[in-house]
Amino acid sequence: MGGVRRYDGIDSGLSTVFDFPMFFTLRDVLLRGAPTGRIADVLRHDALYVHPDMLAPFFANHDVPRFASAEGSSPTKLKLAFGITLTLRGVPEIYYGDEIGLPGAAIRTTGAIFPAAGLVMRTTRSRNRAARATNKIFSHTFNLC
Repeated sequence: MGGVRRYDGIDSGLSTVFDFPMFFTLRDVLLRGAPTGRIADVLRHDALYVHPDMLAPFFANHDVPRFASAEGSSPTKLKLAFGITLTLRGVPEIYYGDEIGLPGAAIRTTGAIFPAAGLVMRTTRSRNRAARATNKIFSHTFNLC
């Protein structure tokens, strides 16, 4: 993150960066049963950043399996992931589809369905599989509410 010259004399000038330390910690705490105190441990390192209020906390993106499909996930844990991410310092990043519990692997390896917009983005899924997954998503979504 920019705002100060580091050991190499360079100020990157980046206004914000993704908070990967928090990402891995949230996954460990919510999906693998790590102690919740690890979240506080990450926050204790905020002094390393000139503007920790500009970090982008997140719990999912296009490079990892969706939270709803991760081993150990549940609708309750998904709600917790949202609650924690949205109340942390910084500017939260929400990956599309997580708000409805969209399942799936990383977008690069399988297709993703976003029924709210009526879109099906396919890479390897057939239309029939996409339709079945959409029905499953809507059933799951109503259970989250």
